[in-house]
Amino acid sequence: MSRAEIKGEPQPEVKWLKEGMALQMTNRHSATYDVHTGVCSFVLKDCQQSDAGVYTCYAQNVHSHITCTANVDVISALFFSHLFD
Repeated sequence: MSRAEIKGEPQPEVKWLKEGMALQMTNRHSATYDVHTGVCSFVLKDCQQSDAGVYTCYAQNVHSHITCTANVDVISALFFSHLFD
């Protein structure tokens, strides 16, 4: 999960990017922006190696823009099962 707080007047438009390109949302992605608190969040479910990369929250209004960036590494977990006699 990535979270940022963004406020501006007029209210900014918020976009999420991966590696500098517009993030293509799927059923594994969830992005929210609460205009009252300014809190933006992005959740990625069921992470895969292809999800690793640089994610950016980009906010812009007529006056300016701002970014918040996070580097996401996906580490595979190893699962072992033991057979007992």
